[in-house]
Amino acid sequence: MDQITSKVQIREIVAAAKQQGQQSGIECRILSSQECLLKKKVRFPLLKFAAREIMLFVPEAEQLHLTDRLIATTEMRSYESIHKACTYITMGNQWYVCDIIGERANKMNT
Repeated sequence: MDQITSKVQIREIVAAAKQQGQQSGIECRILSSQECLLKKKVRFPLLKFAAREIMLFVPEAEQLHLTDRLIATTEMRSYESIHKACTYITMGNQWYVCDIIGERANKMNT
C-alpha cells in the first residue's frame, strides 16, 4: 500500500483536488480525495491536516455533503476520524466529554 508521510505531499494532493473541483465540481473533488488520500496509508495527524486544508476552499454549504460522500466510500481511512472521536469519548470517561464532542458535531451539521 502506498504511504503518504509529509505535509508537502498532502498540500500537493489538496491543490490537485482543489483544481479538479473548480473545473469539474464537488464529485470530482470527492473522487480525487478518495483516490489520493483514502486509498493510501496516511497517519491520522496528516489526515487531520488534509481535512483542514480541504475545508479552507470548500464552501461551508458543501462541507457536510463532502464529508458524507467521503464516509460513503467505505474506505478504511474514511472512518478514522469517527474512530478517533469514539476513542476520545472513551478516554474522557466523563459525561461532559461526550457532550462537548456531540456539540461540535451538532455545530457542523447546522
